[in-house]
Amino acid sequence: MSKTISWLAIYVALLLTFVSLVLIIEKIIFRNCDGYFAVISLENNKVSTEIGQGKLIKGFIINKGFEDELKINVKGPEWVIVKPNRIRLYSNQTEELFVYISPNLKGNFTAKIQAESFCQKHEETLFIQSK
Repeated sequence: MSKTISWLAIYVALLLTFVSLVLIIEKIIFRNCDGYFAVISLENNKVSTEIGQGKLIKGFIINKGFEDELKINVKGPEWVIVKPNRIRLYSNQTEELFVYISPNLKGNFTAKIQAESFCQKHEETLFIQSK
């Protein structure tokens, strides 16, 4: 009896694994990404500040396409932070985002604010001058 139950459990596990793989492959291969379009807009693309003085830059993400969940991140110095990190936007919805900078070095820097999902990737460049 226990051998039958073990074989049955193995069979069910393999079947579920197979179904999961088929669904994942279908999503990757057959997903139509037409109609997904979001835009990042910052109030200021250039900011100047002093070392140790933080600054907050307000921005927006505007969804001009289908509902989508976007992951938001920064490519640039570790002292540039963006919030929120993830956002779900419905069609024609706009949400605020905030970029906080607090430089610890003098110089000119760039930070790329990125929003991406399975079907799209958009970025906005922020130019930072630290004195």
